[in-house]
Amino acid sequence: RGISSRREVDGAGGVSSTLTLSFSILLKFGTLDNSVKEEAWRIAVLGVEQHTETLARIFSSERLDSQEKLAHLNALQMEVYILVELYQCFEDEGKSSHQIVTTKKGKGRKNKEESGSWSSGERQEGLHALRQLLDLNLALLWDPPVVHETFVEQVANCCYRLLENTEVLKCKKTLEFIFHVLGILIKRYNHCLGACMKIVQLLQQHETLSSPFASLMLVCVRDYDVKTVVAQVIREIAQIEPGE
Repeated sequence: RGISSRREVDGAGGVSSTLTLSFSILLKFGTLDNSVKEEAWRIAVLGVEQHTETLARIFSSERLDSQEKLAHLNALQMEVYILVELYQCFEDEGKSSHQIVTTKKGKGRKNKEESGSWSSGERQEGLHALRQLLDLNLALLWDPPVVHETFVEQVANCCYRLLENTEVLKCKKTLEFIFHVLGILIKRYNHCLGACMKIVQLLQQHETLSSPFASLMLVCVRDYDVKTVVAQVIREIAQIEPGE
């Protein structure tokens, strides 16, 4: 409750005042109780959602001076960093703790999967927050007004890591959130070339991603009118040497 109270008092962008605590949670994640982890996740998502609402209001009615832009940008980058890192912590924990519990049921056996405190609903919650954020004209916070490549890659790599999780591939709704986040990055954040190279790389490593990436291409063309990404991916695949 202490984390929540502190964050809610600070308001949007207030993550800067709890940065030390947030980093401590990331560093000690594996030793924390599930209740603390879940609270940290809730507050991280809330921070992005609140800041998105604040920026949407500011972008529509106000002009920011250079100091205000910098303050919002620094807070936003920290918020997104913390959210993305928590994604990684939960995913890593899920991989290490995932186990099949075999229980007797009549003459047969039933497999039950346990994955700790992480759920598809929480994955979707964070992805939805990122999608809403990316829908804003975030370039207005940068000077010159171009979103930095490291920020884009941070969000994109979070999505690609999720796609390497076989459990994520089984959840259609989670995949849809991932495809739309990547679609926005490709359409509005100059991620077309980076996406093509990453897609080809992952296809070489995981054959199971062929169908999801085909769905991603469909989303890019249908929902974001980005047809060049399909041709670029085909060109990249055509350049792969046989046997690679």
